[in-house]
Amino acid sequence: MPEYALHPQSLLMETTWVCQWFTRLLKKMSEFKAARNGEGLGLEQIFVADRSPFSACFYSQRGGHLLDPVIREQIKEVREAAGIEVYTVYCKVEAEELWRRIQDRLVDQPERTKYNEDKREWMDKTLDFYDNFEWDIVADNTNTTMPHLMQDILRKLAVRSPQLKTILKHEDSPGKFYFRKTLGQTFVLEDSKKRDEDERDTSIMNTPSKGIGECVDGDEFGSVPFTMEFGKEPSP
Repeated sequence: MPEYALHPQSLLMETTWVCQWFTRLLKKMSEFKAARNGEGLGLEQIFVADRSPFSACFYSQRGGHLLDPVIREQIKEVREAAGIEVYTVYCKVEAEELWRRIQDRLVDQPERTKYNEDKREWMDKTLDFYDNFEWDIVADNTNTTMPHLMQDILRKLAVRSPQLKTILKHEDSPGKFYFRKTLGQTFVLEDSKKRDEDERDTSIMNTPSKGIGECVDGDEFGSVPFTMEFGKEPSP
């Protein structure tokens, strides 16, 4: 966000950030449409943003609650007008474990004290908002691995989105090779105990997950990768 006379967390600046969030989404769709001459667009692109537009409701220094109904209407609008589905996911972590992780990160990134990450009361205030907000999906990230967390989120989202369910059941589904290697299954929606009849390479299927914080090469997700999009500087 550019710097103006107003504080970056003023209601006006947070409203501007929300509008830019949706503008970036529409711009991405336009870019894909142009690249493909308008063909084959829609179902196969999955974007993951590290910030929900609803975070502006919390960070705005005044009137943040006024943004909630506006954002919900904007989500409906891009769905109806552009066919873009937006879902919010809260990766919930037990408070004491979250505080430990924050403190560990401060050791490596002490500059993050400017975001109040050294203050327990700020974390508790933030958690109170996130724990009581109406998210589309809540996934427990207290004691799990990255592959299992991804699987949990995608399964819950697939219940809400028939389009996503279709994508994940496709033979070229995103995550096909990654989940086969880390969870021993080709398709994320199938039961973890089920084995793909066409893929029985036990040396691959029994490879354990590397755990939380694992970095994944893009080609592990097959021909239709997840695309990462980033928002504002994250705070706890």
